[in-house]
Amino acid sequence: MRYITLAPELAEPFKTALQNHGWQLKGQDAGQAHLVGWGYVMHWSKQEERIHLHYKEVQGKAEAQLEMTPSAFNEIQAIVDQLHE
Repeated sequence: MRYITLAPELAEPFKTALQNHGWQLKGQDAGQAHLVGWGYVMHWSKQEERIHLHYKEVQGKAEAQLEMTPSAFNEIQAIVDQLHE
């Protein structure tokens, strides 16, 4: 698996960008994190490629990380780079 740290404020635009690039949402899980926060994991696929968005917010501090199959890395990195522009 490959990983990219995503700025938390880009999580919502990232979801839209994935949809625009043909990724299919396969599932999502959400819940409480560390008793004082919350988080979610979303799963997408495209052919044999997979990506997971891990997001959590604890005491007002948010973190987001992308986990993906190695074959998806270049496409996902390009999407993240576009979001930073």
